Amino acid sequence: MALFANNNPKDTNVGAEIDVYFEYSPIESVTLTIGEEFALANFLTPQAGLFGYSNTIVGVSYTPHPNITVEAGYEFLYLAPQNMEHTVQLAATPTVTFGNFVLYLKETAQMTHATTENALLWKWVSELNLSYAIPQTPLSPYVYVEMTNPLQANPESWYEQICYCAGLDWQVNNNHTLGIYYSFTHTPNSYFHLIGIGYTLSI
Repeated sequence: MALFANNNPKDTNVGAEIDVYFEYSPIESVTLTIGEEFALANFLTPQAGLFGYSNTIVGVSYTPHPNITVEAGYEFLYLAPQNMEHTVQLAATPTVTFGNFVLYLKETAQMTHATTENALLWKWVSELNLSYAIPQTPLSPYVYVEMTNPLQANPESWYEQICYCAGLDWQVNNNHTLGIYYSFTHTPNSYFHLIGIGYTLSI
């Protein structure tokens, strides 16, 4: 995934991210997931180092009904020896399908232990996603908004960050998918734009 970012103070960067996920369903309604995300950054300023972060994900999801999924997961985010995060999360995702449209609302409770703060950080993440499968084509545009709210006492702001995103997926065949997207994310003190392209291989 290549990206262009613009931060405050203004900063332009290009990087890449490789995500590898393995999924296994022991029974029809249960899916086990393990994944690794690895990001390279600073292509324009390599003297700062190319390593961005690595993120290890382990999770399980259960679909008791076609229109709802519940998930539990653990993530280990490594940014530097002094900057690591352990996150446990629980999520519920109700989904509504009407024609070729799919609308879902994912609500996630997170508990993170960050080494920099040496404290437990509680967060609530809400994502509203709408996608559309264009009839007789392999194209699926989508839009979503994601809001992260801090749950600890006396937070700096009522929100931690808000992300707006619009993208388009092209399913070349059953094994290959290409995508492009644009997102705008802002926090109480900064913002950035991101343009990304992606490729997914399903085996």
